[in-house]
Amino acid sequence: SPLAFAQEAAQEAKYSTAKQTIGELVKNEKTKAVLVKHLPDLIANPQLEQGYEMKFADIVSYVPDQLTPEKLKAVDEDLAKVTD
Repeated sequence: SPLAFAQEAAQEAKYSTAKQTIGELVKNEKTKAVLVKHLPDLIANPQLEQGYEMKFADIVSYVPDQLTPEKLKAVDEDLAKVTD
């Protein structure tokens, strides 16, 4: 099923919004580039630093218009392509 495939892909991926905190993803140049591509306004917001210890799922309620399920899926798809 597509859902099972997506879950497998997320498990195999080194980086994902479920695995790393926001801070970890922002401090890595390669993963930050993915975030800036999909979420430029959010990543540019100085208040985001307050959420560095959290994961994106934890802040959806604060910015639901920016962190839609579709947007998070797109971010995860690109994060999955990142290698060191």
